[in-house]
Amino acid sequence: MKIIAYRVFLFIIVIYPLRGTNIGGLSFMNIPTSAVSSYLGNTMASEMGFPSALVQNPANIWQHQKLKLSFLYRDNTNKELGAEYANVFLGWNFNYIKKVSFALGLIHYDISKIERYDDLANFLGYFQYTNWAVLGGLSLKGSGMQGGVGFSYINQDFTNIGYENEQFFGIDLGFNMDQVQKTFFPSLSKFPDLNLSYVSKTVLSQAGDLVRTASSNSIFGVQVVKKWDIFSVLWNTDYLSQSGSDMGFLRSGIQAKLLPHEKFEIGVGGGYNRFPVNSLKGTTDGDLRKYSGKWSVGLTLDLVKILEISYSYERHPVRLDSQYISFRFSL
Repeated sequence: MKIIAYRVFLFIIVIYPLRGTNIGGLSFMNIPTSAVSSYLGNTMASEMGFPSALVQNPANIWQHQKLKLSFLYRDNTNKELGAEYANVFLGWNFNYIKKVSFALGLIHYDISKIERYDDLANFLGYFQYTNWAVLGGLSLKGSGMQGGVGFSYINQDFTNIGYENEQFFGIDLGFNMDQVQKTFFPSLSKFPDLNLSYVSKTVLSQAGDLVRTASSNSIFGVQVVKKWDIFSVLWNTDYLSQSGSDMGFLRSGIQAKLLPHEKFEIGVGGGYNRFPVNSLKGTTDGDLRKYSGKWSVGLTLDLVKILEISYSYERHPVRLDSQYISFRFSL
């Protein structure tokens, strides 16, 4: 595990500064992958232990259960653009390789009613913007930490406007350290659990060139968990740094869970996604909060530790509000 950690660290400090061409796009890869992730501010640790964590940090897909399956459907409150987003993820842990978890995922994002005009502002009809991604990865558990690697094949396609189909390849390398205070400071073991996560995300063009996109970033996250007999509180926060720019964003979320019965659990939470730390030239923090910031609230029901049903409502000051509903199965 120490050798893996060293190699990943070497990759981060050597390769990360070399990232090149800025092409933008691929922002659909930043959409929350579950309702829980949405109402926890899309923080990296919000998907801890589920295969959908593959999108933000492959280290966090490690799971105790043999098999997990998750689905998400996202709906915009305004139907005019015809935007649709859905995903499915599968995670498994082999009995004979208990320290390794694997995950696969598929994401689909489509906007079908984008208006098209000519130079004289004559309406020419609609064009469609379609994205999809196939993801895979693994997480290896060591003493008090996990290391993970994830891969993605990303496709984006415009119709009726002369653009060609484009493909990209993503490589993510991540770490997670569990219960840091118990590992390094045993005398503080009575304090809330502290988990630390880090991921570096790289995107390559079809030609193999390093490119900067909306999903090319590095994230450092903190999770604090306090548990009692029938009640627990979880707080996540992380800092997202965009490759090739001085821009950075904070994301945060909190969740409270009640366990009234051993086979039933209910959780409520809320969060804020993308609070700007630095402003772009010619903009203000207020501008960035207005166009990229989102508030969210949500609810989770966990039944018999087999089925989890979650709902989230995401409020945006300018863009369309969104609703998320996700289902997770554990065996």
